[in-house]
Amino acid sequence: MLRALDMLTVSRELWLAEVDAYATSRRKAKRLGQRTPRASDTNPNLPTCWYGDSRRAATYTLGYLLRKPDRISNADPDVIRLASSVLETPGDSNRVPLEQLHAFQKRLEQLRAASGWPDVDWPNWHKANESLWVLRQISNAMG
Repeated sequence: MLRALDMLTVSRELWLAEVDAYATSRRKAKRLGQRTPRASDTNPNLPTCWYGDSRRAATYTLGYLLRKPDRISNADPDVIRLASSVLETPGDSNRVPLEQLHAFQKRLEQLRAASGWPDVDWPNWHKANESLWVLRQISNAMG
């Protein structure tokens, strides 16, 4: 329990440091007349990641998802196989070629875009969205 609390404390401290840095950069930008953040700016007030040991967190998440296939039932089977291969070879030997990750990512982003508004193809959109999320976990697990 104490290890978990320590991990949460470290993650929170890293997040607070990022929030502080963001606030400082926004104040500076506002003084220069840029009242609205750019679309490319990430806002740490709405965290999208774990600020602790992201590699271990992603590895744990992949293991959990593979034990609970209903959580990723819409994901691309090739992406699930890739996740399994990352977990089967722990450590630095679990490297997946970046070209393979980028090829999956590009194909799934195109599928998600083609499945979107205004005529939403929900099954394909969910397949792409879940698969892209699993790919982010794979990327984080590889460090």
